[in-house]
Amino acid sequence: MTQPEYRAWLAATIPAYATDKVASGQWAEDAALELSRKEYGELLPQGPETPENHLFTILDQIAVPVGVLWFAVKTKFNARIAFVFDVTVLEGRRRQGHAKRALLALEDEVRNLGLTGIALHVFGHNTGAQALYAKLGYQPTNVSLFKPIGLTADVSDESSRSEERRILAVEDEYVAAEVSRDEEALRRLVDDHFVFNSNNGKTLDKAALISNILGMNMVAQTISERTVLVEGDIAVVFGTAELRFAAAGKGDTTSVLRYTSTYVRRGGQWRVLALQMAKRASD
Repeated sequence: MTQPEYRAWLAATIPAYATDKVASGQWAEDAALELSRKEYGELLPQGPETPENHLFTILDQIAVPVGVLWFAVKTKFNARIAFVFDVTVLEGRRRQGHAKRALLALEDEVRNLGLTGIALHVFGHNTGAQALYAKLGYQPTNVSLFKPIGLTADVSDESSRSEERRILAVEDEYVAAEVSRDEEALRRLVDDHFVFNSNNGKTLDKAALISNILGMNMVAQTISERTVLVEGDIAVVFGTAELRFAAAGKGDTTSVLRYTSTYVRRGGQWRVLALQMAKRASD
């Protein structure tokens, strides 16, 4: 990718990413553009020369640029993989097989780099991309579902529901980062003043929490029975977590816990501030 191509792509992808984040309920519309600029600045501090990041211009059969594919080398699932941050095809050139060709070519690049697989994230509302990835053999590693429930027409306004959706979306992203042991995402989602009170009585700070997560053999986590309380820039979520761990030479083990997580909003973005977990009493 040339510098002019990079600048043109960045100018288009930052607002597009902000729009997707708003549509998914993760960011407020008035803060989305600035948050998108900040995130891209953190992910690509040296632009296309950022180490371990690979940006390619997608060309058609006569070498005309039709899109961009960007991936970074990451450690997830205890292995070095390619994480696809973006695969975009120009509006007028979509549904012509360009994204499929790019993703198939990526498989050869991944092999050449000695990586073990490809991971990516897809927004829930992007059903077209989900269908393409499924056809190419991508399998879901974490699925988050949300159904908004209003109490009554008098007490449940849209602003409050939108904030609750954003908080739950951050929690879903945090859970996915735990299961995939995504250190970069964990550092972004967990507040610097974080405190964790564990089921065994231990108290951990942010660094200790992330270290523990990276050393776990968690293979799945299901969240249910969630209730959200929001007061200004502080929110509390009560819920149930079912954690499944792999045990060497044995079957998976499962632990069901009740949890209380506290979130703080800083600069328009919610982050995990505190977490407490306890074994669920028998029903």
